[in-house]
Amino acid sequence: ARLLASELFRIGVLTSDAFACESALNLQGDYVGQTKTKVNELFASAPGGFIFIDEAYSLGQGYFSREAVDQLTYLLSTDAHRGRTIVALAGYPAEMQRMLAVANPGFATRFKQRLQFPDWDAADVEAYLRRRCGAEGIELRDGGAVGAALEALRGFAGWANARDAESLYDELFSAR
Repeated sequence: ARLLASELFRIGVLTSDAFACESALNLQGDYVGQTKTKVNELFASAPGGFIFIDEAYSLGQGYFSREAVDQLTYLLSTDAHRGRTIVALAGYPAEMQRMLAVANPGFATRFKQRLQFPDWDAADVEAYLRRRCGAEGIELRDGGAVGAALEALRGFAGWANARDAESLYDELFSAR
């Protein structure tokens, strides 16, 4: 996302190369008013730039989540950010749809573009593992076992693409 922000600034889409990244859970305060301040600080850290909010589906749950959504909706409508700051919400598709359905009615209309990245297949994960191993000077020799195992793992509920690939790399690295 940071590289995307730099490129969008370079080609003139953004007025700033500022980049901010935060988990939606970290935007939620512990008391009334704190959430608004956290959201304001996030936007102040990247005016005219790119703001990435991960696990954004949690914005549809609970009082402080709704407070975050209301403040995000407001800030996206202000002259300082409308048409200037790009905000990307990231999360699992079904959970994001549920969140947008229950959030402030104006919130969903602020996010007109939807990008859905396909799940990695076994070949994608294997290529990632080989790149990571290569970066550490490790040769991954398996005779096809890694690809077959990855294909089987993808069939389990909860397959998490890059996160599972990273976990598998950590396991392989520790086991060697």
